[in-house]
Amino acid sequence: MIASGVIDTTPYGPYNLFSNENLPDQKIEDMREKEDWYTSERLSQFPSRAKTPEFYNPILKQKNITMLSEIADVLRRNHTNYKVIINPTYDQKLFDPKDMEILDSIFGNHLFDFSGRNIITEDYHNYYDPVHYKKRIGAMILRIIYIKDNMARKAAIDSLYCLN
Repeated sequence: MIASGVIDTTPYGPYNLFSNENLPDQKIEDMREKEDWYTSERLSQFPSRAKTPEFYNPILKQKNITMLSEIADVLRRNHTNYKVIINPTYDQKLFDPKDMEILDSIFGNHLFDFSGRNIITEDYHNYYDPVHYKKRIGAMILRIIYIKDNMARKAAIDSLYCLN
């Protein structure tokens, strides 16, 4: 996996001892924002994308649906303020409509879909690799989904999809 570029062995900083998550410092984050960070090897990881919208294959089975419903029920019973995010991936594929319908029936207005072609997915500079977006994108998504006014939140999400 290292030879194929799936695993990047470039040191990025210390790791959290409990979660094994990378804890990059600001100097490293700044380095990742520069154009020369995107070497030809890194850029080769970014696939060409379809000209017409493509969808991921459906993945939810009855066992998944049952478990997700149980999770949603616990969250509701505990009056939890939660959000479910479908992440924007560089390939610009849309989440499967049948799976989306199921998730919407379970999570309703707690569900936020950033999949497909949008301002985030248009630019490889928003990604470390085709599925992991940069911290600033995560911060932007969090700012949007926590907008209190529903109409303003919808407008903010819709603006991501205005590419022309």
